[in-house]
Amino acid sequence: MPIAHVQTASLGTTSASTSVETSVGNTTTGNFLVVAAIWFGAGVTFTSVTDDGNQTYTLFGSQQTTSANSQKIRLYYTTNIIGRTAHKVKLTVSAGSAFPSIIISEFSGIHKTSPADVTAGAIGTGTALASGATASRANAEELMIGIDTVEFNTNSSHTAGTNVAWTIPANGAINDGTQFTCGALEYFIASAVGTQQAEMTIGSSVAWAEIIGTFKAASTAGNIAWIKG
Repeated sequence: MPIAHVQTASLGTTSASTSVETSVGNTTTGNFLVVAAIWFGAGVTFTSVTDDGNQTYTLFGSQQTTSANSQKIRLYYTTNIIGRTAHKVKLTVSAGSAFPSIIISEFSGIHKTSPADVTAGAIGTGTALASGATASRANAEELMIGIDTVEFNTNSSHTAGTNVAWTIPANGAINDGTQFTCGALEYFIASAVGTQQAEMTIGSSVAWAEIIGTFKAASTAGNIAWIKG
């Protein structure tokens, strides 16, 4: 089964809170969820990403924190999920001043036991965002995920990177200036091995943080069960 995007949901908070929760929709057993966890505050730390199906979410790569206003972003994933109706995912942080935001995407065709491959992250200031290059990927077909956050209370529309055919899916960006923690998620399905960098552009020059993570396809060698008959 080739890798395919299924659906995306996002929600940003407009008032101080310790958590944000939204439904990604009806999910399918065996699929893969990836989460951009975004929050604000120098003294505020991450607590958890959870859902109503008791999936285990794994941090991929390192937390990135903007150089201004201490906005933070992490990339989480869970694979081989148990499908649910109105599947809810929740981000919780340590203090109520955090204005957390969450972006969730569901994909099919991802490795069911060990999907994560390589990752990179970077921070900067300006309108051109870039994660930095990953190490060389292990497989030709992989899912590339790029996520970012930009300085709070900034009404900056996101544009997907053009170094490859990145796509920001419907509901994949939180751009409204009333959201204290804006951000976006983009994806690209690679078909050749090599390094990769996530890139985006925004409408005004602000502090930003960006992460890329790459994930192996279900068809990757070692993920196929052979039946001897």
